[in-house]
Amino acid sequence: MIKVEKKFILTAKDIEKVLEISQFVDERLFRDIYYDTDDYFLSQKDIWLRSREENFELKVPVYSGLQRKIDQYEFVIEDGKILQKLGIVRVHGIKKDLEVAGYIHFCDLKTTRKKYLCGEFSIDLDFVECEDFTYNIAEIGLTIMDESLVKQAVEKILEFSKSLGLKDVYVNGKVREYLKQKRPDHYKVLLNSGMIKEY
Repeated sequence: MIKVEKKFILTAKDIEKVLEISQFVDERLFRDIYYDTDDYFLSQKDIWLRSREENFELKVPVYSGLQRKIDQYEFVIEDGKILQKLGIVRVHGIKKDLEVAGYIHFCDLKTTRKKYLCGEFSIDLDFVECEDFTYNIAEIGLTIMDESLVKQAVEKILEFSKSLGLKDVYVNGKVREYLKQKRPDHYKVLLNSGMIKEY
């Protein structure tokens, strides 16, 4: 499964416009705990390992380079496949095996998400918090099953967001924004590695 999505910071007027044309699906609260090694081996490669409500997920980029318009990630959700992708032999259970391999959590975010649908597009309005960190962000996305459809999905999302009058600018995801505000040393490593740029 590949998720293609673009992030936006929406004004109240933007949200009003989105709500007018979309169908409400649900609202839920979830907790994401992100893991990496102490030298940030994964995040320097734009790979994100998290547990969401006790289930592990690995987000692996399916693009090359920084010249992407939209985030494009393959989601690996089976414990065995996650460990295999990370080169870890399965011995105990995924949580213990990750711990033994040197993975530690660096970020614990709670998100209240309101999900909407507009045709084939999903629209998520997220309120993210962690202690004194808060962040409001929106994502417009498509889920595809084949990497050959990524380019088409990117074009569709850009065209749809343009029709809503949304600006095509880079917006930090919740983890990157958290690192920028709360863990500047980690964020600086990502900048220095070339994995992210300041816009």
